[in-house]
Amino acid sequence: MSGKQFIYTVAETEAWLHDVQRAGGFDHERQAYAALRAVLHAIRDQLTIADTARFAAQFPTLLRGLYFDGWHPNGEPGRGSLADRVREHLHGQPDVPADRALQAVQTVVAQRLGQKEVAGLW
Repeated sequence: MSGKQFIYTVAETEAWLHDVQRAGGFDHERQAYAALRAVLHAIRDQLTIADTARFAAQFPTLLRGLYFDGWHPNGEPGRGSLADRVREHLHGQPDVPADRALQAVQTVVAQRLGQKEVAGLW
């Protein structure tokens, strides 16, 4: 990756974070980061391995790394509701309500990737 490509992926990831911060009405970028990470991990955990890779391919490189961070694929999608998984991933973040995180990230993902690309994710 060239320096320009790296700068671009950092800028794109920051744009995603700012969009989540605005959509969720979060006061701090740290809250937006926690929301984005928790929701992306919850979505990732409910998808098959192939769908996980297909979904991730649409993200900027840095955001793709966040998406895959800590992933242990076992071949079977997780069970339970998306909202419950978001709550689990937000453990230790009392200032980031799971429902607000989920709504904000859903809004931003749909805006940035398009409704067709996110159909069936939630």
